[in-house]
Amino acid sequence: MSITNSINMANTNRTKGHNYERELVKDFKSLGFTECVTSRYGSKMLDDKGIDLMNTGDFAVQAKCYKRNPQYKKVLDDMDVKPTDIPIVFHKAPGGKQYCILYKEDMLELIQMLVQNKIINTP
Repeated sequence: MSITNSINMANTNRTKGHNYERELVKDFKSLGFTECVTSRYGSKMLDDKGIDLMNTGDFAVQAKCYKRNPQYKKVLDDMDVKPTDIPIVFHKAPGGKQYCILYKEDMLELIQMLVQNKIINTP
């Protein structure tokens, strides 16, 4: 592969990642996080901490748009978040499938809140 092809591929991957971040911003805004922006736009400091979106409440969001699965454990562990934040990796895979990865204890806490607030029912 030539250097030019390698640079073009890197730029294409970077563009895909930035587009995915903007897609997630729209999703969060539609959920009521009206001040949500990419950290590239809003805060270099947050971006450097591995947080891709800001103004998402207690959710610390990292967006990945890879052909292969990201190393989820490493991505989650490398995110520099506050103790009260819930780190989540959003992954857009080839073919359009999207996944959210978070720590089990955070998922159980979210389920517990949904049950306690009678948003979901238990059998």
